[in-house]
Amino acid sequence: MDNYGSIGLNNRLQANTSPIANYSRIPGYDFENQYEMKGRKLIASKLNVSSIVWNSQTGEATGDFTISSTLIVTSYLGNNNPKQNEPILGIPYLTIYEGTSDLGTNQIYPITSTAVGLTKYHCQFDHDLKRNDGVLSSYAGLVTNTVGTASTTIYARVRWMYLDFVSQDGGALHA
Repeated sequence: MDNYGSIGLNNRLQANTSPIANYSRIPGYDFENQYEMKGRKLIASKLNVSSIVWNSQTGEATGDFTISSTLIVTSYLGNNNPKQNEPILGIPYLTIYEGTSDLGTNQIYPITSTAVGLTKYHCQFDHDLKRNDGVLSSYAGLVTNTVGTASTTIYARVRWMYLDFVSQDGGALHA
């Protein structure tokens, strides 16, 4: 049943009168022999991934649960002046610790250390790659102390990996 000509269709079930059914296909290996490319100018670029993928400086902050049982952690990445309105795309690497330093046994987020206790803190984070205006990447969330221990200090550390389409020197700024 490969012949559909009696009902006006080709073997690909396309109408015999359609433009797509009536053009001649040229295999890729034969393209250079049948067509000659002409133009007034040629624009070419070489993409070097190491020139557009950058790491930001490390940002650090501390906070404590003296007034509330919840801390808000927010980090933004955007371009420096005068390119602050240019788009940027960044992915954060955020770690949060109990205490005032980045001691691995006190890690809370992204992986909770067994020394801290798996149910002592609850973390919720959300990543907005380009926000509404497309010129900032943001990462924000809540750290909740579920046992209500007063005056516990939290240490947060973030570093961004981002694509820099604007400058040649990785000109984004961690804010």
